[in-house]
Amino acid sequence: MPLNIHPIFVHFPIALLSLYAVMGLIRESFIVALAALARLIAISITGTLGGAIVYGPDVDLVVSLVYHLLF
Repeated sequence: MPLNIHPIFVHFPIALLSLYAVMGLIRESFIVALAALARLIAISITGTLGGAIVYGPDVDLVVSLVYHLLF
């Protein structure tokens, strides 16, 4: 009795191997460091804007700088 496999799943192992190869290239490149730096900047801006909402725009030098750069 032959196995009844959907045609999409025949190429599934090949797709996983190529995805693994691409992940290896991305992991070893500077893109990861650049993305981490962008995330750090975005989280910092979000935190300073949250501080500006709660405590006012002139509570801290960094909050004041970010607030006046964006608004």
